[in-house]
Amino acid sequence: MKTSVFVGYKNHRIANPDWRRIKTAYYTYLSFKSLVRQRYDSLLFLKYGKFKYKVNIINKKYLDKAFKNGPHFLAEKHGLTAVPFCIDRKGKNMNFRLFKPINHKGKNKEKVAQETADIIEKMILMNLKRWQLFDKVLQN
Repeated sequence: MKTSVFVGYKNHRIANPDWRRIKTAYYTYLSFKSLVRQRYDSLLFLKYGKFKYKVNIINKKYLDKAFKNGPHFLAEKHGLTAVPFCIDRKGKNMNFRLFKPINHKGKNKEKVAQETADIIEKMILMNLKRWQLFDKVLQN
């Protein structure tokens, strides 16, 4: 645990060399606190089946279609569609957000990879303030 905190601190110092040490330590603390909270939530769910958030599904129509078509590797293998999703948390609510399906039929791997990368970029930009390392560099 001590090593991971030190590595997080060093990463912040490398990404933000102009920050004062106290600011770097503060953001390292926030990163570590977020990580511990996520691990605790995972433990509660996996070990005891407790889930303390209310889940909202946004664009549920994509999810219904996805269950009919299969996961990503099957989609690529058989030329089906894949439905990307992300989960964001606001207080006691969790939003399960679905994005436009990616169709593999008749497309080369580069085009599918580009569509996937574009959607991942949207996911990151939507949740930038909650990103794992609280990287303020990405906001500039």
